Amino acid sequence: MSYNLHWNPKHPGHIVYLIDLSGSMAREINGRRMVDIVINDVIKALFRALRNEILNEDDILDMFSITVIGYHSDVIKLMDTYSAVQFNRFMKDSLKRGHLFNTGIGGDAEPKWQTYMGDAFEAASTDIKNWIDTQGKKGLATPAPVVINITDGDPYEGNSFAYEKALAAANRLKNIRTPDGNTLLFNIHFSPDSNATRVVLPSTPPQARSARFLYEASSIIPPSLVESAKMVSDWQGSVITSTSKAMVSNEKNTDSLLRFIQWGTSTGGVNAGMENAQRQYELPKPE
Repeated sequence: MSYNLHWNPKHPGHIVYLIDLSGSMAREINGRRMVDIVINDVIKALFRALRNEILNEDDILDMFSITVIGYHSDVIKLMDTYSAVQFNRFMKDSLKRGHLFNTGIGGDAEPKWQTYMGDAFEAASTDIKNWIDTQGKKGLATPAPVVINITDGDPYEGNSFAYEKALAAANRLKNIRTPDGNTLLFNIHFSPDSNATRVVLPSTPPQARSARFLYEASSIIPPSLVESAKMVSDWQGSVITSTSKAMVSNEKNTDSLLRFIQWGTSTGGVNAGMENAQRQYELPKPE
């Protein structure tokens, strides 16, 4: 399993972003809702960088396709682009709409209800299998797909935590294979109001149940990302090895959240703004 097939027009990659839209994502941090911080600050900055990556004068480089899935007690496909051209069109249309995804009352990304994370992993599996099938019909090589899950909590259904269901779904997702490698699953627990210690790319299971779940659900980081992870200043205090898991727990900083997502997105060789995210795409400050 090499993870060496870089995304380009000859063999474009595919990435799925999973966004927790449960009720707790409506809570406010310094006067702003969690869902707005994640979507309107972080994801929007990431997508601007990715759009710059595919624009080449008057041409659009078909380097990747993107799916965005939101989840609470239901699973919602917020964006479904099967080419860079479609992604570019979605971004242009978002300017007319005035938002990337509608997080308001009644909107497709309104935070509510519970956290059916296992169902989101299953939806990602279905999406990736469809993409692999499409690549095969086109006669294209298939880079290992990437899934990045952003949550503020734990899988919870009904009256109890749903760790086992979500972990089983995550393992099925990670077992989807391509000649370039298995699907890579990155998990991010974003909680600016948490007092717990941040855990970044651990090589051994954390003690806390929530962090241990993310550890078990996440992929081992591919060799190509080990060295780049060591260069991220935010993670200098972490011991990053070839057995580190692709997860962060108790992330409190919005800039660091963006960098982790950019780093995971860079698996296929795209920049995604990783080198100079803060300089080029300064996150909006609360009013």
